[in-house]
Amino acid sequence: MKHKSVVFAALVCLGAQAQQSSLSESQRQLMETPMNAYRFIGNSLVCKSDQSEFNSNACNRIGTIAVGDDWAKTAARMGPPSRVIPGQNGVTTHVYFLHGPDGERVAYWVLDKSEARGRVVAIQLTGAINVPGASFSAIGLTDPEDKVRKLLGPRFALQPMPQIKGVMWDYAPFKFSIQFVNGRVYSIRVGEES
Repeated sequence: MKHKSVVFAALVCLGAQAQQSSLSESQRQLMETPMNAYRFIGNSLVCKSDQSEFNSNACNRIGTIAVGDDWAKTAARMGPPSRVIPGQNGVTTHVYFLHGPDGERVAYWVLDKSEARGRVVAIQLTGAINVPGASFSAIGLTDPEDKVRKLLGPRFALQPMPQIKGVMWDYAPFKFSIQFVNGRVYSIRVGEES
C-alpha cells in the first residue's frame, strides 16, 4: 500500500488556544479537500498533496497538467501547438487553441517549457467557456468569484486588467493567479514555486 502524506504549503494557524470545535472544523475541511489542491483552512492557504516527499508544486496543476511535468510526455498528450513563442531565460511558450463546434477559438492553453530541464514551468488556461476536466483546485473557467473566495480564501492582491476589462486576484507568495471578467473566472495561471 502506497503511503500518502499531506504536505502543507502554509501552516494552519490555529493557535494553542483554539477550541476543539475549531480544530474539528479545520480537520473536517482538510479531510474534504481533494488531493493536490489548495484550500483556505483555518487562517491559511494549504496545499494537500498525495506525494510522499515535499513538492511545493504538487498543487500547481490545471487538469492533468502539473508544473514540473516532463515536457515530452505533456507535449505528446497535447499534440502540436498552435504557436511557439521563444522566450527569455531558456523558457519557450507553447500556445494551444481550443475550438468550438463552429471552429471558432473559445479558449486556449499556454504552457511554458524550460528548455534546459525539459519540464513544464508554467500553465495558463484562458477563455469564456468551461473546459471539462481542466480545473485548478476545483476551480474552472466561468466559475463565480464567490466559489473562488470560498475555496481559496481572500485574495492577497487585486490588480485591474484593462486589456480584458477585468481584474486579477494574485495569491503571492504562492505562484498562482486568477483573472475575472464580469465576476467570473476568465483565466487561471500557475507557475513554478521557487
